[in-house]
Amino acid sequence: FLEECLFSTGRAIFIKDPQMSYMNLKATPAATLNPYNEPTAYTAYSVGYSKVFNSDDCVYIRNNYLEKSTDSNIMIFAERLTNIEMSHGVNINAQKTPVLILCDDKSKLSLETVYNQYAGDSPVIFGTKSLTDNPLSAITTGAPFVADKLREEKHAVWNECLEFLGINTNPADKKKERLIVSEVNSNNEQIDIQALTMLLCRQQACEAINKKYGLNVSVSLRVDELKPEPEPVEDLEV
Repeated sequence: FLEECLFSTGRAIFIKDPQMSYMNLKATPAATLNPYNEPTAYTAYSVGYSKVFNSDDCVYIRNNYLEKSTDSNIMIFAERLTNIEMSHGVNINAQKTPVLILCDDKSKLSLETVYNQYAGDSPVIFGTKSLTDNPLSAITTGAPFVADKLREEKHAVWNECLEFLGINTNPADKKKERLIVSEVNSNNEQIDIQALTMLLCRQQACEAINKKYGLNVSVSLRVDELKPEPEPVEDLEV
C-alpha cells in the first residue's frame, strides 16, 4: 500500500496511531510552510481515516525528491504505446484493403455486399452480371507496410518505460552492431541513477522511521533480491 500511495500521489506518511498502531497512509500538507518550503503538519488519510499530525510526530515519505508521482509518467508511456498499437492495426488493415472503389449510387449497395464478403475473408465471392453494366474505377491508396517498424518502435518505447523505472533491458536491442564496453556501462549507469533516485528517498524514510520509532525497517531493490547466487566453481586440473 505504501508503494501504491507513492506511485499514485508521489508522497506518503508513516504514523503511529494511538488506537491502530503503525500505519503508512496517503498524505497531504495541512499547515503553513517552514523556511525550507516543508509543511509543519500533514493530514494522513485513507478510506474511513483522516487525522492531522505535526511533522515531528510522523515521517513524511517522498516518491522522489520532487515528490512527483510515477503514475503521471507511466500514463505518458501508456498513451505512446496505445498510439503505436492503433497505428499498427490501421497499417495492417490498409494492406488488406489498398484501394478505393468509385461507383454510382445504383451499384453502391451491391458493392458493399461484395466488400463485406471480401473483408470477411470469404474464399469465393459471387456477383451478378449487373456489376459489369456500369463501369467501375479504383484508386490505389498505396499504403506502405510499416507494421514491422511499428513493432520495433513499440519495443523501444516499452524498453524506455522499463529503464525509466530502473529496470535494465538488453542494450543489444538498441543497435544491430556490437556495443563497446563503455556504451554498455554508460547505459547501465543511467538506469542505475533512475532506480537510485527513488530508492534513496525510501532509504532516508527508513532511517527516519527507525530513529523515531526504534524499529528496524529497510528497503532494497527487488531485482537484487531476485538475482540468483552464483554457483560454486570447482577447481579443474589442467
